[in-house]
Amino acid sequence: MAFRSWFPLSLSEQAAFYKNFTRVFAENAAALGFTAEDVANLEADNAVMQFLAQTQISLKHFRLSFQGFRDNMTRGIVENANEFMPFPASDIPPGVEPNMFDRLFFLSDRITSAKGYNAALGELFGILPKSSPSLKPNELEPRIKAKAVGEANLEVRFVRGKTAGVNLYFIRSRETEIHDLGKFFYSPAIVEIPLLDKNKPELIQIFARYLIGNDIAGKSSPSIELVVAP
Repeated sequence: MAFRSWFPLSLSEQAAFYKNFTRVFAENAAALGFTAEDVANLEADNAVMQFLAQTQISLKHFRLSFQGFRDNMTRGIVENANEFMPFPASDIPPGVEPNMFDRLFFLSDRITSAKGYNAALGELFGILPKSSPSLKPNELEPRIKAKAVGEANLEVRFVRGKTAGVNLYFIRSRETEIHDLGKFFYSPAIVEIPLLDKNKPELIQIFARYLIGNDIAGKSSPSIELVVAP
């Protein structure tokens, strides 16, 4: 899974991020529709991240202590280094599978797709996309490509750029009602069109609008007309 712009690069900053993210998630999980198991899984990953960060600090101290002991024993040039600091014994938190970052990014996608999510929560979690100062939400206009890929399914491709993704919509032929297909954060998006008659094809128009965080912004894309077959 692709790295996220909001996720820090250094281990110490990643540990701080996990600690805050876990706390905010535990406080808001139920309201966002998540379970106690979701919270427990994240807490287990956070325990490993804190272990990694603390162990990295211990390794640094161990290396410095060893170097002092070595120099004192071999050349007598370091004061107060007669005692060698042993490497601290520590237990790795059990029961955690690899690929913690993938789980974090997948969970962040589930959070931003949750009904109760908003930009204020995104700021608390620390997962708002980092946008350029030149980004003007009101002027954003996506371009999409769409094709039929199976029974009432469409494949929709788009360029996300510095946004979070797109919200997709469709209109049936000879109708004016707009149907919301939902939010999509990765291209291509696979969407199912609910046919009025499962035995007959339908002519529709599909279009998109960009997402800034979890909020819809900007102009609608040019619509694409195509036939959806059952």
